Amino acid sequence: MVEEGNTIIASQVTAKTSLGNRVIDHLIMTPSGQIMAVEVKSGSAVRSSSQLAKDALLEEGSAKLVGKNAGELNGWSFPIKTIEMRY
Repeated sequence: MVEEGNTIIASQVTAKTSLGNRVIDHLIMTPSGQIMAVEVKSGSAVRSSSQLAKDALLEEGSAKLVGKNAGELNGWSFPIKTIEMRY
């Protein structure tokens, strides 16, 4: 992800949604300035239905970033697209 010019701005960030908390593996900033969530998966692991539902709420902007790992984004809500990275 960094190889593509992205910058990791935070890791293990909690997003509070109406369906419960979602822990985002990494928040990155793309070269164009867009903030995106990265879900890291290995082997044959896939996102659960709960993760997918919470990711949909993230993308519509109805989740709030909370906690110390959110840094300067703590308390913010804005649309965040989730991408999956495989290792």
